[in-house]
Amino acid sequence: MKSSIQQKANLLVATVSGQIGFAAAFEIFKGVFDSARKKGCDRILFDCTAVTGELTTHERFLFGEEAAKHEHSGSFHPRIALLGSPPTVDGFGVLVSRNRGMNANAFSVRDEAIQWLRA
Repeated sequence: MKSSIQQKANLLVATVSGQIGFAAAFEIFKGVFDSARKKGCDRILFDCTAVTGELTTHERFLFGEEAAKHEHSGSFHPRIALLGSPPTVDGFGVLVSRNRGMNANAFSVRDEAIQWLRA
């Protein structure tokens, strides 16, 4: 997996591509999240439309749980939108993270994700 980051005002857009794997995906999440924290961007869009494959249900649960733990380790709590489509992005991991207090949502349409982030 690989990613590139662009900053647009207070929005950080991370474009992710490649075959999904739990460890690589979580490292990208942490790197982008920490970069947004350093730059003061309180809106993050993870564009995963170019990611292929899928995590197991257990891995998606762990990802959501660990993402929320990472977010809660500091005082930075951005809005996070995950853009993609099944089976790669099905919203389960986002649901787990939201149940643990993260302000996150999953989308299959880019404009809807951007609109939610700007709301």
